Amino acid sequence: MNTPRNANHGYSRFDVYRNTKMDPTARRQAFTLAEMLIALIITALLMAALAAVVHGGLTSYRENEDLATVSQTARAALTRITRDIRTAEAMEYGNELFTIIPPNDGSGITEIQYERDGGELIYRVTKSGHEATESIIASTDDVQISSFSVTEQTGQDWQGYDCTKCLAIAITLTIEGKTHSFSATARPRRNHLY
Repeated sequence: MNTPRNANHGYSRFDVYRNTKMDPTARRQAFTLAEMLIALIITALLMAALAAVVHGGLTSYRENEDLATVSQTARAALTRITRDIRTAEAMEYGNELFTIIPPNDGSGITEIQYERDGGELIYRVTKSGHEATESIIASTDDVQISSFSVTEQTGQDWQGYDCTKCLAIAITLTIEGKTHSFSATARPRRNHLY
């Protein structure tokens, strides 16, 4: 039996009302405002957690990069100083000045000095009466030197004379406001009598 179509395209007023208002299985067309707000809050919390993880990773990366830079700078300076100590004929050291007299090996070098001057570590070499200066740690670098000291350990040689057995070199470097201390020891190849 054919029923005439009404203005609701073949559905009665009851069918239209039932499908949109009372039927829990009816399909909705959009989200409610409460659902949108909950989704927005969850998304914001997830983004904040992700931002915290990324920030922590970047901070750790920068700190490791700074530590590698300061370690490399300290290693280069201490290696150079200990090499000169091992071949020294005589040494003199004060508060932040360390002077090495190398052996007469025909190179013409008569004196080597390491000095902390402000935030720099200066290397001076006197060769054939001419002095050359080089900044090992420059004040324009990211790394600054804040202390430099040399201490000796004395003992007796095989003849019973007092001599320098070992020298300890300590430097403190600063990068990004953080200080790092480094040290090295070197034994002169000759036991120096003082």
